[in-house]
Amino acid sequence: MRMVLARLASVSLLLAFASAVSAQPAPFEWPRATPDQARIDPAMPEALKASLANNRRLLTFGLVRDGKLIIEHYQGEAQPDSYVGIASVTKSITAILVGIALDKGVLKSVDQPLTDFFPELDAPDVDPKSRTITLAHLLSLSAGWAVSPSDEPPENPLDALKRQVTLTPGETFQYDNASSHLIAIALARAIGGPLETFAEKHLFEPLGIKGYLWGRDNQGRVLGWHRMQFTLRDTLKFGQLVLDKGEWQGRRVVSAGWIEAMLTRRNAGGPYTNMPYGYQWYLFRTPDRKHEAVMGIGYGGQFLYVVPELRTAVVITHVRDQRSADMAFMREIVMPAIRP
Repeated sequence: MRMVLARLASVSLLLAFASAVSAQPAPFEWPRATPDQARIDPAMPEALKASLANNRRLLTFGLVRDGKLIIEHYQGEAQPDSYVGIASVTKSITAILVGIALDKGVLKSVDQPLTDFFPELDAPDVDPKSRTITLAHLLSLSAGWAVSPSDEPPENPLDALKRQVTLTPGETFQYDNASSHLIAIALARAIGGPLETFAEKHLFEPLGIKGYLWGRDNQGRVLGWHRMQFTLRDTLKFGQLVLDKGEWQGRRVVSAGWIEAMLTRRNAGGPYTNMPYGYQWYLFRTPDRKHEAVMGIGYGGQFLYVVPELRTAVVITHVRDQRSADMAFMREIVMPAIRP
């Protein structure tokens, strides 16, 4: 009798284990649709492919519409499982993490002064006006600090807190990578642990992102402004998250209120793009001027291009051997082919 009970117990354990294994969600695969099904000119993919064949700098191109993958294109050494660098599009993803931290009560408000995160601002060699700078000023790149023409944060990023304030905080856009990195450092201090651990738990894992690369500063902190790398398909998920106002596959990842706040114009922008700016996102209109759009932009031609009214997101990555990239194919081939 004991042997029978033991066998029954073993069978029960095996069934329970099998049930647990089978309950694990399957890895996400983008559902697919043809251009015609997605209300896109069927001739567009071939025209795009012919155009990109002469673009030696392009690595990847992907387009999703209505939650479906319509086009993915790889050149050079890039493959579907390749991690591709998105440069300063990292800033736009860091901004999503700010929203998650607000939702979870890790941050009180974007109007918190930086003194809440950086006691270093109480040092006697710090410009007193720096103590009036808020997290919102960093997010909108309008802190007012004197900026370096090199764009590079100091070797010790906290030295960026010692810069002179030359403009009224909140009034004028200045491209400033150090400000974006300070956002990440402030977040990590508010969290009380590594930012990447928070990102994995609350953003990457909910999106089904299993692998990534993320560069670090000389002190070992992940960078808030640069050097995230994902596969093309995973990068497209951030665009879809914005299109779905903070939801992913029916699961709330970040509040719709934050998506709206993040993509609200905060200033007129300035060099290098001269586009209006929200919180670490650029705001513009489609080439035909009919639709509002938003974009994360990275050095060398890295783009996360989102058009909410058209339910469309595009990711483009290039080799980083020069500052910008020719986007004529977007203006002349891709966007004109997308029907409302």
